[in-house]
Amino acid sequence: MKIIIMFLFAFTLIYNVNANDNKTQKESKSKVYIIDNRTKAEYDAGHIDGAILIPHDVVRDKIESVVKDKNAKIILYCRSGRRSGIAQSVLKDMGYTNVENYGGMESAKIKLQQK
Repeated sequence: MKIIIMFLFAFTLIYNVNANDNKTQKESKSKVYIIDNRTKAEYDAGHIDGAILIPHDVVRDKIESVVKDKNAKIILYCRSGRRSGIAQSVLKDMGYTNVENYGGMESAKIKLQQK
């Protein structure tokens, strides 16, 4: 009887660990980070819901505190696409693999609605 109880306990423990690992993997794959590469003043004047402010000139120093997974989907935008293009190059140089420049904020809003 003790062997059966120990087996059931071990099975339950292993199953729960695997279920939690799978959940974590699915969450990291589905997480999309929307990064606003404009200034704080521009961001405060209006931004896309859920966007995280990381100005393009500090993206190298700040991104790892927000996005640890180098394979996570990152969407960048600014006013015209120039600053987010600079940020995209920096992130790719840092090893981030899934980075897209959606251009200006209005263009980014449209692209995000299509997803």
